[in-house]
Amino acid sequence: MSILVMRTIYFSFLISTLLIINGCGAVSSSDDPDLNRFDIIDTSGSDSATDAESELSIDPDEENIITVGNREGEFTLYWDVDTDENYRLTIRVNDDGDFGGEELYSDICDPDEDCHDEQNLSCDYTNDLNVVCEDFDDNESSIDVERIANEDDLPQDLFFILQVCDPFGFGCEDQSIRVEFRD
Repeated sequence: MSILVMRTIYFSFLISTLLIINGCGAVSSSDDPDLNRFDIIDTSGSDSATDAESELSIDPDEENIITVGNREGEFTLYWDVDTDENYRLTIRVNDDGDFGGEELYSDICDPDEDCHDEQNLSCDYTNDLNVVCEDFDDNESSIDVERIANEDDLPQDLFFILQVCDPFGFGCEDQSIRVEFRD
């Protein structure tokens, strides 16, 4: 047998073995992050954690009376993750609630980082239909809502989706919250 054929057989066997191990859950870890909750305080001060029945909305012209500074269009995302290990956090916005759409924020949260402990993100919804969030290190991330919804279709229900995974993208959990975007 030629060396090329032997290498092909070896790599085929190796890949098959890895796929079988992955299918059996052997690569899953008890260190995978557990997403306990994901909540939003909208621009009117409604909190999905305390009032699950309320309709959440964000409005670029409404002041949030709950937060310091009363900035127009301000809202806050909160989450609770149970892990002592690093985890990957990703927040997206879309129109169907499944994980996908426009990425608003992503970070690796390690136990020594603020995003691991504080677990909230302050955001603004601006008059030019952008969502701008500032993280714990004062870094900004943003999306243009018009990439998801046409301004003429507003108000429209969109979803914030928060996903946590291990740092390599395995053991993921996600939750979504429907929010009415106004113009």
